[in-house]
This record gives sequence, structure tokens and C-alpha cells, in this order.
Amino acid sequence: MTSVRFLPEAKDEFVEAAKFYERREEGLGDRFLDELENCLERITSQPSLGNVVTRALRRRILRKFPFSVIYAHEEKSIVVVAVAHTSRKPGYWKSRKES
Repeated sequence: MTSVRFLPEAKDEFVEAAKFYERREEGLGDRFLDELENCLERITSQPSLGNVVTRALRRRILRKFPFSVIYAHEEKSIVVVAVAHTSRKPGYWKSRKES
């Protein structure tokens, strides 16, 4: 089974987004996290279906929220580089490196 790892910045992004949605409406933060989990399941089952954004990175768009998951497909894992709002500056995450 393919594992999923998050860069620290990507984890911060999805946690902040979930908090934002929960403040707007009770339960909406959980729905955001559920949608993110569904997207990650699609990525792990078919990682090559994401849109190519750089030589090493792909993107899948969440179906119900304006966010994209930017990820690298490594041999036995998926590395999430960003959970990016679609209105944020494109490519802001390109300088991120694994620690």
C-alpha cells in the first residue's frame, strides 16, 4: 500500500483550512477533511492521473472545495507538497523541499 507523507507546510495548510471552514459553519471543517481524505485515496490508487505541474509534481483538485493537492509520486509513497487554495498565487509552493 502506498503511504502518504505531508511536508510540514502542507500539513499547516490543510489544518488551517479545516479550522477556517469550521469557524464558518459547524461540521464544515470535517467535511473539508473528508474531501481531502477522498482525494488522497484517489491519488494513492492512481497517482499518475493527476495533472502534471512540473517534472516531479502533479495536482489533483478537490471536488467540493477550492483546493488542490500538489504531490510527488515516489516509489512507495506520495509526498504532499501543498494543499493549495485555487485562488492563491500559482506555484508559491515550488521552492518547498523535503526536510
